[in-house]
Amino acid sequence: MIKQLGKILPIDRYRVRLKEQVASDYTISLTHLYQPLVGMEAVILYQTLLNEPTLQLEQFEQTHHTLMNYINIPLD
Repeated sequence: MIKQLGKILPIDRYRVRLKEQVASDYTISLTHLYQPLVGMEAVILYQTLLNEPTLQLEQFEQTHHTLMNYINIPLD
């Protein structure tokens, strides 16, 4: 059990919370300026998580497995 401490499993849940909406200019900058630096997978993950609250019901949690299926990226 201690070996699993600190590791994320596909069945673990997460919840996205935003204090305020992010300006559209911010996401444009992210795509055009930061994507070459951090990579496409990081930008896709960020944008997916950023848009998640608009699709979720209040206090709704998703599993990492669902997120992995959305963006077709392995957990590691």
